[in-house]
Amino acid sequence: MSHLPRWLGARSAVAAGLIAYNIEKYVRKALHPTLGQALGFHPEFVKAQECATIDDLADLILQSSSTPPFTPILRRNGRPVLDGGMVDNVPVSALDASPGLVLVMVTRLYPRERMFVVPHGEQKRIYIQPSRKVPISSWDYTSPSQMQHAYDLGRADGEDFLERLPRLLKVAEHSA
Repeated sequence: MSHLPRWLGARSAVAAGLIAYNIEKYVRKALHPTLGQALGFHPEFVKAQECATIDDLADLILQSSSTPPFTPILRRNGRPVLDGGMVDNVPVSALDASPGLVLVMVTRLYPRERMFVVPHGEQKRIYIQPSRKVPISSWDYTSPSQMQHAYDLGRADGEDFLERLPRLLKVAEHSA
């Protein structure tokens, strides 16, 4: 989830966050946005295992997906929070730095190769993005036919990924 900049009230932060998010998504097309953090949004990562009850887990899920004006502004420990995508919708900064391979799957298209490797210390992050725009939005989950199209795309892309995996692993092995 994202904590709001301290210098902005909740409503102003929502407006600023949505503007920054849309600039990153449609103009900059950045894989890992930076504008939200530059404005003062900062992430909080919470493990589901830290929730003592089912109600705590439900609250955490709602807090981490708070996207006004579609949902109310929610609070965590008395402070307003928003969907974590306001900071980074591909939150690899939450990963520990353990050496090895990490698969990072994204749900939208970026102006990059469909599959690519990013070295990060002793870690190699293998990114995969859809072969084409996913035919359903995150807010359109009530359309069974569009859900089926999205599933079919994911399945076909997954099969393609498995075919390409040996080559990707060789690239990862030789990346610095």
